[in-house]
Amino acid sequence: MFSSRAEALRYGARLLLLVEGRVHKRGGEYAYEMIKERLERRVPRY
Repeated sequence: MFSSRAEALRYGARLLLLVEGRVHKRGGEYAYEMIKERLERRVPRY
C-alpha cells in the first residue's frame, strides 16, 4: 500500500492529527485531502 516506511509514517501522523482534532482547521483539511488522495490511489489486494 505504501512505497516506503516513511510514507506510511507520514500517513499515520496525518491520520492521528485528524482523529485527535488538534490541528488548525486548514491543516486538518490538508491532512484530510492527502489521506483521501492516498486511499483513492491504493491498489486493491486480492
